[in-house]
Amino acid sequence: MAIAASPYSDLDPTHRATLYPMLGYVHRDGDHWRVLAQGRFYRHTPLTLSKRLLIRGLRRVMNVPHEQFHEELFHRRLEGFLAAAEPGRRVVLKVGDELIPLKKKTRGSGLFQSTIELSHRSIQSLAPAAMERDTRIDIGLSLDPSHKHQAAISSPLYLVAPRGISVISDIDDTIKNTNVTQKRAMLANTFVYPFQAIEGMAEVYRQWGADGAFFHYVSSSPWQIFDSLDHFFEQHEFPEGSMHLRWFRLRDEILRKWQLLRRRGKYAIIANLMKRYPQRQFVLIGDSGERDPEIYAKIAKRFTNQIPLVAIRQVADKPLDGKRWRKVLQTSRHTPYITFEHAHQLPNLTALRSMT
Repeated sequence: MAIAASPYSDLDPTHRATLYPMLGYVHRDGDHWRVLAQGRFYRHTPLTLSKRLLIRGLRRVMNVPHEQFHEELFHRRLEGFLAAAEPGRRVVLKVGDELIPLKKKTRGSGLFQSTIELSHRSIQSLAPAAMERDTRIDIGLSLDPSHKHQAAISSPLYLVAPRGISVISDIDDTIKNTNVTQKRAMLANTFVYPFQAIEGMAEVYRQWGADGAFFHYVSSSPWQIFDSLDHFFEQHEFPEGSMHLRWFRLRDEILRKWQLLRRRGKYAIIANLMKRYPQRQFVLIGDSGERDPEIYAKIAKRFTNQIPLVAIRQVADKPLDGKRWRKVLQTSRHTPYITFEHAHQLPNLTALRSMT
């Protein structure tokens, strides 16, 4: 006799889990929604010698003056890197009254990523207008009720309507001052200093959100600092939206692979978003510090009819000009492409809609 699968996630009360914001879209057959479910199971453990050495190496690389070093903030930013993974754990999600066991268990990193399907009937009972306008509902982990002291774990599920306007925004040096062109400054701004918003960007994004835009934050920032980024978004009142970050280990930075890891996969993430919402319009916002202009130009060439505007914030250390600018324009010749230094130079949503 087969043993019935448990309706609960395999999460011990002494362990932890984080659900990352999830994104739903109507499948091309029109019969159901698909949701990209993602999160992590982990536990906090005493620091091993190897981790202490990694921390020491990171502090040495950053070379932050002692009087400017925020010890408590530093360790809080590192928590996600130092936590021990919980691989091989069963994940059961709960949407409304529906339980959805994932086919795959957590990976060696403790992460899970899976596509789940929800019927139109299920969605309509929770969000009747989801087909017409972008809607947020909650999705949670199904937890064993016998674990009485275990707090509920949930996350936003964004149901993005088939039609509308989306903003795909980078984070580092687009809306948050990171200084990615300077290695030590980038690490210090990531691990030691309070996050600082780029002046005026939150106000522009809030106005766009009030006028009906949905936001997808696509960045090479690590998932391990998600909690800190989430607090930054809330503190500066950026519009909420889907998050698309990267995963890598602390030792990858010590081995000086951070910059290489930052450049991989952004094109694929954005292209997949465009394909999932073929009837939506997408405004791409990035900065000139890394490869955003080149990546966005290739995207614009492939999805010309879906992109009314690409806007690049000029970073002083690596501006988009000269030969680089001409090459980008040549690649994306049929898409409006602008640069800006200050947020107030960005057009309003009415002007963007007039470009569609």
